[in-house]
Amino acid sequence: MSFDKIGTKKLERRTMMKIALGGSASNPAHYGHKFLAEAVLKSGEFDRVRWIVSGERPDKPGMPAVLHRWQMTQLLGMDQSIEIAYEKKQAVPTIEVIRQTQQEFPQAEIVWYCGSDHFLARRQFAGACDVEAFWEEGEWLMNHQPFLIAVRKGVAQEKMRYPEKCLFLESTILEISSTRIRQNVRDKKENQIFTAPAVLQYMEKNQLYL
Repeated sequence: MSFDKIGTKKLERRTMMKIALGGSASNPAHYGHKFLAEAVLKSGEFDRVRWIVSGERPDKPGMPAVLHRWQMTQLLGMDQSIEIAYEKKQAVPTIEVIRQTQQEFPQAEIVWYCGSDHFLARRQFAGACDVEAFWEEGEWLMNHQPFLIAVRKGVAQEKMRYPEKCLFLESTILEISSTRIRQNVRDKKENQIFTAPAVLQYMEKNQLYL
């Protein structure tokens, strides 16, 4: 199991293209999302970095339409080198996103980036992590898929079930919650420290999360 770290220094030139994929529901998009994607880009390890806004998800009913969430992600002000994509209808399983990208770039190495909370051993899953418990083909992903993992504060490392192929991003994820932002909107509280002014204006204009 690999536990190397990726920093911010440009590595030696590679012969194989490397593509980093990640994303979320972006419900709404916030500075934590921006920080993570830009940290992956600044690592200098990848030729392309994509952030994917998920489609409709049964586990998250009542979300705004994906085009709303994609527009908010665009307004977040991510580095222009980051490709922001979206799923048009239902959310696509991670394994299928990886396979589709591999078909698009047959010679590239595809790396999935995400927070370390996805690998926390959970009691409700009999000690399995999220990836093992409910990601499609989770066992295959844990054994074969390369991951780039950003450590979350307060997540005990001894309770983790990391995949066989993983690297760790030196930057720690900003602890910002989309759930809190939505609740603040309902409670008429401020959200300026969590997301961009343009995102807040978009939510207000489109009456989102009220």
